[in-house]
Amino acid sequence: MGHAYICPRAPGYNDYYLYNIDRMIDEVNVNGLYFDYGQPTVYRCQGWNHGCGWYDNDKKPHDSIRIKASRELTKRIYVLLKQKRPEGLICYHNSGGICPPVHGFCDITWNGEQVERQVLNDGLNYYDALELEKCRVEQRHEPWGVPVCFLPQFLRSVQAWDPDRYGKYSEIGWQGLVKAFNEDPAAVKATWHLAGLLLVHDSMFSGDWGMWARLKDIVAIQQQLGWDDSVKFYGYFAPNAPFRKQSPSGSSVVVSAYSAPKGFLICALNNTNQSCDITIAVPEIIRQNPPAEIINGLTGEKIELSGKLLRLHTDSRSPQLILLKYSGPIPQL
Repeated sequence: MGHAYICPRAPGYNDYYLYNIDRMIDEVNVNGLYFDYGQPTVYRCQGWNHGCGWYDNDKKPHDSIRIKASRELTKRIYVLLKQKRPEGLICYHNSGGICPPVHGFCDITWNGEQVERQVLNDGLNYYDALELEKCRVEQRHEPWGVPVCFLPQFLRSVQAWDPDRYGKYSEIGWQGLVKAFNEDPAAVKATWHLAGLLLVHDSMFSGDWGMWARLKDIVAIQQQLGWDDSVKFYGYFAPNAPFRKQSPSGSSVVVSAYSAPKGFLICALNNTNQSCDITIAVPEIIRQNPPAEIINGLTGEKIELSGKLLRLHTDSRSPQLILLKYSGPIPQL
């Protein structure tokens, strides 16, 4: 099946596109829309006959990004769906091409395919492909209001460029590849690192391409705390974050937290190549109203609070997920 790129500045195209989406919503009873190739900054146009393209001072032609035209189109699509299906969701795949003026008119974005080859070349991990600073800019919804769902590329890159990594793919097939990946200690470590990296930024990931086990693990932890829309996030970068890292020094070990109806989730990440002891200061209100129990979400072990501090030995490139569980109302931070 072939496809063609059509510019949103082309006369009549937007009306034609909206007309067919309108029909599809009614005739197929659609309650959600997904748009692939949703990156106007990546897919450009030089259609001179409808106003795209431009020349620089040396008379060299260039493509137009068409942000305004793309914004108008996505806005019309958003209004159309929300009028017909108020509960409907719109998702844009925008890997490598985040554009808030355009992607502000959706309910969720998927981003992550731009590093698929690097993940494989680096040893099937995100240790260098997604630095803390880059993740903080690209993978957080707070700056522009739309939830970001990260698209992991572990098994996508393996299937595309190294299918025999765990044995002959022609013999073990997809299921064998998934099983071998999930049993590989290095892969398990890499998937937990990615999960922790996203959690300390109030982001989430899909269960695709090797992250299904981690998604189940994280959801199970969240369910213990009664996770819902009232959850609040406290990022490591916020000056008034209630749970503060005391040690080690440096910016590669970070601590964020969430408050939920049944307690708190502390997310610590050691993003260095050495193991370390992370010390976290617990706010006074927590010490005055201690939780019923403190649980290591990864091991299930109980943890004791040492004065006002939590002390966590953490392996290299690894997270710690600590649950402060309450049987009654939680303290207000």
